[in-house]
Amino acid sequence: MARLAFRPEAERQLNSVDDLLLPVKLPTPRRWIAVVAAVALVGGLLCWLALGRRTTTITTSGVVRGGQVVSCMDAQEASLLDGTATAGVSVTVDGQAGSVSAVGAEWLSPAEVERELGVSYARQQMDLGDWGRLVTIDLPAGASDQDEHALVPVTITVSEPLVRMSSLQVSLGI
Repeated sequence: MARLAFRPEAERQLNSVDDLLLPVKLPTPRRWIAVVAAVALVGGLLCWLALGRRTTTITTSGVVRGGQVVSCMDAQEASLLDGTATAGVSVTVDGQAGSVSAVGAEWLSPAEVERELGVSYARQQMDLGDWGRLVTIDLPAGASDQDEHALVPVTITVSEPLVRMSSLQVSLGI
């Protein structure tokens, strides 16, 4: 029977010890420390994203009207209040606590804001852009000692999670 001739390199590979039979080399302690540090860093980042909050403060003016304060906010400010209900929203009107009761659904022009507020100078004092949405703020009973149609300072603080679970569920398809 004729012997099949293989290339010398192939014969050496066939006769060599298989890699599975060689002892496993464990990583050095330095590499274990690097892996543990990387896992801790990623874990900390994920916890921060899940539990972290972003706080935004809006300082504006509003007009007292029937025990409420009505303010007009531009697109960026109004978008912070959309869908937040009252969770994470703190409102201070002229040093008194209040709560956001409504965010207008329609965008109003400067003329419509003046007509809605009933005070012509109020729109200019609120430093509005071209379009805005009305935000109604309720004050506690008897808390408003301001005159009707008076312009008062309003501070709204919105605290929201860094990652909204609803947007995360949508992106993950849950």
